[in-house]
Amino acid sequence: MLVVTSVWTAIVYFLKHDQRAPWFFGPVFGFFDLFLIYGLIKAATGSCRIEVGDGKIRFRRAMLGIGTAREVPFSDIAQILTMTIAQQRGARVSYYLYLYTQGGKKLTLADAIDNRQEARWVAAQLEIMWSREFS
Repeated sequence: MLVVTSVWTAIVYFLKHDQRAPWFFGPVFGFFDLFLIYGLIKAATGSCRIEVGDGKIRFRRAMLGIGTAREVPFSDIAQILTMTIAQQRGARVSYYLYLYTQGGKKLTLADAIDNRQEARWVAAQLEIMWSREFS
């Protein structure tokens, strides 16, 4: 991610300072560069924390230490699932952990988990705690 973002940012810099490039190339490529920079910062500084107890699941997703905590009571949980994201030939696969509420709302508990077994283990542990406390 760092290499791709660096190369893309260098291209944007040269497009902006090249007199032969059309004027709109710099801003258009720069706009997409913002997404790459955001992804790089998120990958480097993103974190998540999940706590189970007192009849609810509390989770906090943060970037640069800034984030808000959410709570979902066990009675409002319909399902906890692990899903594969960004599965492409030769690309790195990421796993996401989603919580579905009784009202059909989908909440992301964790994202960018690299290991399939780890993602499934976390989901299984949450299911065990939820079912133990809820039943």
